[in-house]
Amino acid sequence: MLELVDSLKELIVNVQEYQRAVEAARRRRGRITPSLVRAWYYVPALNMVAASRFIGYKGMTLERYESSNEVDGTVTEPHLQRKGWFRQLSEKEPQYSHVQSLAEDLSPTGRLWHSARFNVLKKPYDERVREILQETT
Repeated sequence: MLELVDSLKELIVNVQEYQRAVEAARRRRGRITPSLVRAWYYVPALNMVAASRFIGYKGMTLERYESSNEVDGTVTEPHLQRKGWFRQLSEKEPQYSHVQSLAEDLSPTGRLWHSARFNVLKKPYDERVREILQETT
């Protein structure tokens, strides 16, 4: 059974792992399909985006993602919203096009789901992420 993330540290690890997993899936033609992602989550301290259905579960890896029938964005997205770490970006915000571009770069087709939403880590949490990154280097 997959467990949901509880901490920003778990979230950071998963966002970084998502980047590696997308690259590995591209090489192996795996099951991660960023073009079908409806909810993207951006962490400014990492300058990375990731899909909720991957980053919302503790210790997610490409292997766990591909072998699990439990991976479900309808579970992870509400969980991440309840945590209160993120807020949805508006198309009018300057960051929006940057985040959209990062997501497009992860897509094998260069295109995103027509109704894709972008969420950004709130500033106080992003500052905590920066502290965590400094502590681990």
